Amino acid sequence: MSKKREIQVGRSKEAPLAIAGSTELQSLLQANRDLAVRRDRLGEVTILQALRNGDLRRVEVLVAEGEEGNPTVIINGQQFPASYRAEVRTARAKMMQKDHTSEDVSRYYELDERRYDALRTQLRVRIGEDEHVHAKIVYGHREISEGLTMEVDPHELVTTAKRGLELLQAYLNDPSPKTYQMRNQIEDEYRPDLERRVAEASPLVDAFIRREGGYDIYGTQAIYALNALNKVTDAMLPSEMPPASQNRREPRRTLGR
Repeated sequence: MSKKREIQVGRSKEAPLAIAGSTELQSLLQANRDLAVRRDRLGEVTILQALRNGDLRRVEVLVAEGEEGNPTVIINGQQFPASYRAEVRTARAKMMQKDHTSEDVSRYYELDERRYDALRTQLRVRIGEDEHVHAKIVYGHREISEGLTMEVDPHELVTTAKRGLELLQAYLNDPSPKTYQMRNQIEDEYRPDLERRVAEASPLVDAFIRREGGYDIYGTQAIYALNALNKVTDAMLPSEMPPASQNRREPRRTLGR
């Protein structure tokens, strides 16, 4: 998701979207102006939410192969403090000055990279053969000891993910031409034929993806994810976050980011 898109999300002083009618998509766009949703070519969904206190919540949704052949919905959430975002903007402005130093450049990239490695909240949802819903809160593994801890309350994580997926689903189901405002808030680059296209364009890349686990681990079924989240009740989620595990740095995933 581009920096431009992050800046545009949730501008409270913007005029309401000039959309006539009252379709489901139009109503949801009006009600969720604090959200921006993107589905990338591999199908992974990213939701950005601008909070009133200046924080930015980033939620990733994907569906992976799970136990007993049942898909597992994985929701990754981070909350970027307003103070951190301001620090990054200041460092970037300093780096852009003509008299900037190599230390200024290093400082900016060091700050910016923390968002990739910081501790993140993860919800894993699996629906068993008996339709029993298994929901578990854990932490993401891409962590560094000096990184930020950007936890998201599990209840808010589920709410944000559901709102974003509902918005995407309405966008995909709406047959009308998409206006600039719609496409600015919802971006869909999903390519269902990507597997074939990659294999034709680069057998080496295709082989790499398959060695890493196949195309399915990068894709998401947005409707399946939304249906699974709708089955998650408040009672399934902890009232307090579990203790974080020992920080460690993991190899960064390069696809679907």
